Amino acid sequence: MRLYRHINKLLSVALLLGVAVSASCAKEQTSEPTHEEQCVLFGTEVSEGWKDMTRGTILDNKLLYSVGFGVYAHYTQTESWLSFNKSVAPNFMNNTHVVSTNNGTSWRYAPLKYWPTRSGDKLSFLAYAPYIEGCTLANAKIVYEQPQEVKKHLDLCWSNSQTTDLSYAIVGNNPVKFNFMHALARIGFTIEAKANGVAPLPAGMELRVKRVTVTNSLDNLGNPNAGFYNKGVLLLDNTSDSAAWSECSGNMSFDLLAANFIGNDANGFSITSANSTHKIELNDPNSYLMLIPKDFSDTGFDVEIEYDMLLEDQNGHQYFTYTTIGRGTLKLNLEAGKAYTINFTVDYTKSSVEITSITNWQNGGSVVIDKIVI
Repeated sequence: MRLYRHINKLLSVALLLGVAVSASCAKEQTSEPTHEEQCVLFGTEVSEGWKDMTRGTILDNKLLYSVGFGVYAHYTQTESWLSFNKSVAPNFMNNTHVVSTNNGTSWRYAPLKYWPTRSGDKLSFLAYAPYIEGCTLANAKIVYEQPQEVKKHLDLCWSNSQTTDLSYAIVGNNPVKFNFMHALARIGFTIEAKANGVAPLPAGMELRVKRVTVTNSLDNLGNPNAGFYNKGVLLLDNTSDSAAWSECSGNMSFDLLAANFIGNDANGFSITSANSTHKIELNDPNSYLMLIPKDFSDTGFDVEIEYDMLLEDQNGHQYFTYTTIGRGTLKLNLEAGKAYTINFTVDYTKSSVEITSITNWQNGGSVVIDKIVI
């Protein structure tokens, strides 16, 4: 019952699995009569909007081809899925790994499975993406444990398709269709650098971002509020557009260091006169925060940035360096399927942190929250 590891704009996915799995079907014996040549098929058709979806990285369609998705299937005989005992372990497919080696033209898995032939017999399918080895299902749910390392954060998705109580009489030679939705909230960072309120930075000045920390806030007495969840249970038997999380717990914070910033420079992310004319993407594409949804509307969470300001003389010799740490508290509800952009504005005299946009991965649109001076 554990889902441990692995798995730029995040969007919801319509995976209409629609292709042949294999040219030849090697028969796997089962206890029930099956269609000798009628394999259960899977495939995908990615919606136009879904260009990027996994590890601190967004799972796009090309990445999905290689990492694949996991499928669970119950053979319920003539019983409906609604009345079926969902505590029973999957008896038809149990975290079956489905992948594509030809950019989604066809999808493969092993061992191949066949539709039951007995009239009235049914199969019910649940799916998630990307595939994780050892991920088990209990009561139509999987357990997700949040990795501490940002680059191992997962863009976890579940399928909200109606894929229960299916039979060959219903599906025929068509594929089982999955529609994947994002189960986590994503946070990315941008930065603006100014000198006395003016951009770009003057020649001879450099700003180096050393660290960004996202952590719990403090209450009025200076005691820490609860941080981010490190564990939760995700319902896969969910046909709505909203992720269904339960039993969430834990208290986590996250550090983004040099290896998480674009360029991976050990000295930090560098901003000079050349690249300080506009907002700059800060986090590396595989270093987005992917977080279990949580409502911070009341307590908020803190975002802290640490950076060095370097000054040079006319001969290019560094003559002054100082380190600045700025912090802001953001109060908002982190919702599944939304991408949050946090912008830092750094200056000699003051710094600020603000949420510049909250975007639905599928439908677009944004809302701006007032900035918080730190």
